[in-house]
Amino acid sequence: MKRSYLLLVVFLLASAAYAQVRIENSVATVPTAVPAASPLTRMAAPLGTQPPAPAAGTTVAMKYHDITLPRFNWQMPRDYGSFMNLMLFQRFTLPNNAGFLDSMQVFISALTPGSVSFRVYPAVPANFGSSTFYVPQFSPAIDSLFIPSTAIAQNAWNTIVFNGKTVPKEFFISVEFTLTGGTNNTVTVAGDFHELPARTLEKTRVIMLNTSGGDLQLATLDSTLVESGTQKPIFSYLYMTAFADTATSNPWPKIVTAAKTKGFVGLEYRYDLHASGNPRPTYRIVTGPQSMTIDHNTGAIRWTPGASDKGNQSVTIEAMNTNGTDRQSYTIVVADPTAPKITSYPKRMALTGEPYFYNVTATGGPDPTFKLQASLQGITIDPLTGQVTLVPTAQQVGEHIVGITATNDVGSDVQSFTLKIESVAYGPQITSQARTAATVNVPYTYQVSSLGNPQATYSLQVFPPSMKIDANSGIITWTPTAEGQVDVKVRAENRLGIDEQTYKITVGSGAILPVFTRSPRIIAVAGQLFRDTITASGTPAPRFFLKSGPPTMRVDSVLGIITWSPARDDRGSNAVTLEARNSAGSVEFPYALFVQASPRITSTEVFTATIGKPYSYQVTAEAEPAPTFSMTVAPTGLIVNPTTGLITWTPVTGQKGRHNVTVTATNPVGKADQAFTIDVSDPVGVEGLVSEQGFTLSSVYPNPVSVSSAAASFDYTVPSASQLLVTISDAAGRTVSTVINNSVEAGTHRAMFETAALPAGAYYVTLRAGAVTLTRPFNIVR
Repeated sequence: MKRSYLLLVVFLLASAAYAQVRIENSVATVPTAVPAASPLTRMAAPLGTQPPAPAAGTTVAMKYHDITLPRFNWQMPRDYGSFMNLMLFQRFTLPNNAGFLDSMQVFISALTPGSVSFRVYPAVPANFGSSTFYVPQFSPAIDSLFIPSTAIAQNAWNTIVFNGKTVPKEFFISVEFTLTGGTNNTVTVAGDFHELPARTLEKTRVIMLNTSGGDLQLATLDSTLVESGTQKPIFSYLYMTAFADTATSNPWPKIVTAAKTKGFVGLEYRYDLHASGNPRPTYRIVTGPQSMTIDHNTGAIRWTPGASDKGNQSVTIEAMNTNGTDRQSYTIVVADPTAPKITSYPKRMALTGEPYFYNVTATGGPDPTFKLQASLQGITIDPLTGQVTLVPTAQQVGEHIVGITATNDVGSDVQSFTLKIESVAYGPQITSQARTAATVNVPYTYQVSSLGNPQATYSLQVFPPSMKIDANSGIITWTPTAEGQVDVKVRAENRLGIDEQTYKITVGSGAILPVFTRSPRIIAVAGQLFRDTITASGTPAPRFFLKSGPPTMRVDSVLGIITWSPARDDRGSNAVTLEARNSAGSVEFPYALFVQASPRITSTEVFTATIGKPYSYQVTAEAEPAPTFSMTVAPTGLIVNPTTGLITWTPVTGQKGRHNVTVTATNPVGKADQAFTIDVSDPVGVEGLVSEQGFTLSSVYPNPVSVSSAAASFDYTVPSASQLLVTISDAAGRTVSTVINNSVEAGTHRAMFETAALPAGAYYVTLRAGAVTLTRPFNIVR
């Protein structure tokens, strides 16, 4: 006989008419140590005694649950096969938001041959009719243990040591075992060793989990509780102890939390590391990003990745105490954060009295949270998993708008749909017309539609490789890779029947030569990232290539995104040729990309002028496009040609001395300033200076002194034999050369000095004779 499975969920807290449940929530530290020797320790004890004390250093989240149940006999209303799996559940509520599950104690009075399974599930609220219950969220289980019945001490206490997983505030622990089944068999569900007062048979609502169809499906069936004083119970007292922390198995540290392996640029990475151990461990980062921190006492890891952290970041964390260490090494994949995008499709029909589920999925980083926007009473959504739950009532028959929002730190996405609630169930009937034509390398889609209640789920029975169908929406997706014909059979199925649609798809080449549909940008700026996108039509969709262009330019072959970081040397016109290519051929797109550059003044200033003599300075600047010139700061009469940059001026009487000048070169990209001073002197002799005592000092010739002039000269007059000191100094007043330092006869003389070893810049010739000081400026250019 083909075996089928029936999971009977008995919610103990819901059986108030038959059970007395005492729940003690407390936090205590156990004073004595009892190390656990193995994952399963047998401890025989008289029936009804308390479970053994947990180990030293253990923080008890729930001290115990003392559960006393009368004998329940359940008469099976139909044949579910030769045996069935029975699951007994107990819900726990932690006093804090989460805990570390270590072990539990359970007294088992009798077991049929086979194995017993212990599982831990998150608890989620569910609405059944007018009452709200917490039910287990079955997939995936937080923890699972499978123990053969030969390892179970019967009619004794058994300590079950779990794998050290973190549990949420609300969770269930299940005990599952196998019973013999059959048509209209009466089996004992649970009970104690006391007889019940006489009662009549009573109908009750029992929550069933039927696995005979493959996936788990909730169903609510009528059953009969049969009183019997002759059958022995399977379970008597059930004691469970959940621990928030433990040091029972390993006094040395053991890291028990799973690391977070996703990080996002600009968003804080948070991972609360936890390790068992006695004494309590401390924590440190062995290797990891430089700015990552850890709280040495709590294990709280915090880090905000930057743009340079994108990619894989290796991390090793260590937990330490006096007994030893434990390490956890993992990799954080850092990416740019992205806004959510809901990718799942909802079921759009529901039946009164039957649970409706829809698991919302969404892309995006960080993982989004979910929020429900609907006026339907009783509909809920898990904000973390996205599971939508509803048990429609007869009053809700009709159509209802349901909205779901997925949100993360970057943005949000909204999905809205119409949920139709009906009270009559009927089998599916496919109503949509299939698409029978497709093109090589072009995505093919076809949405299968059907009538039926509950809403059908869809599957492919015959299909080509890589073709897929969404079970809820019926959307078929496929990208054919070769010409020809393929057979497809799609099935719509609900619990009342199936309907199938069979058709053929003819795949043609359909190749069309690419055509550029968007021209690229033709202006870039030196020193700034250039980014642009080029597009082209064609069948199949073309790919893009850079046929010629600057060496560092890149083109994404699929998206057509052009990226380049031009330098100043790239200013001006740059030839670029792009290519779009598919199976029909290729086309090229040549164009010129012009790189603009902000001005940079390259000429050397002229620092001296003479009253009544024309002054000029040619300003030059490299820039694209060519700059215009203007004077920001200038003495009266000094002007600049805005196009050529030539500065001209004839100083007049009264302008003797030093004048500040600022010239600005400007183009559409930016501007550059050059600030300097001009020293204006009186005209004496041959452009010389004269003192009251008769000493003179002429201008330096040539001025400016260029690279072609290895030396320069000046004339000076001494009225009578005198001790002279003539020096050359730079703009900061530092003496760089001594030309004369001795006695000079009366008369006019010429002095020569070398300039080849001096760098470009402003300099001064200074003549000193007793109280007389004469100074003439000059420039050296290279």
